[in-house]
Amino acid sequence: MSPKAQQTFHHILDSAMACYLAKGINRTTLDDVARKGNVSRTTLYRYIKNGDDLLHQVLIRDAGERLTECEQAMRYHNNLASTLVDSILFFMRGRSNRPVFQLLFENQQSDVNSKLRLTPDMFRPMTIKIIEPFFQREQDKSNIRPDVTLEMATELICRVTLSLMTFPAQFINDEKALRQFLETMLVPAIVNRT
Repeated sequence: MSPKAQQTFHHILDSAMACYLAKGINRTTLDDVARKGNVSRTTLYRYIKNGDDLLHQVLIRDAGERLTECEQAMRYHNNLASTLVDSILFFMRGRSNRPVFQLLFENQQSDVNSKLRLTPDMFRPMTIKIIEPFFQREQDKSNIRPDVTLEMATELICRVTLSLMTFPAQFINDEKALRQFLETMLVPAIVNRT
């Protein structure tokens, strides 16, 4: 994609995000997005297939941005236990102030769920990318429970993270309690603590 095409594509995604936040996902039409972005429907269809594809592209872009940010935040970690805890804390911090997270997990959750079914599968590639190098190092040092595979660890991490993001309860404003919960419940399920 040329730089100009990339700029147009990102402008369309920004316009869609603005419409989603203002009107909700189900009430946003492609005409709304085209108007907001000051682009024709023809231009819009050069970049997206339909409304579902547009939502998917918005989510993919945000996931890529968030992954890059998380990788930067985790670059000084040297073990899986701290990476697990701190990466989940990283995502929880963004839950209330990141626009895509607001769409996925806040007021309009039912609006999103009618368009998009959130599952651990959606978070698996990102989770593997974050933890795999740490998992392999810890496995080489025999610090991973012998019955735990990377796939099993990823599944557990995705399910725990999705649950926390969807139903944050007492943890939303208490990072210390969430850290203790993760260190006590999640880490020992994967990492040997001998």
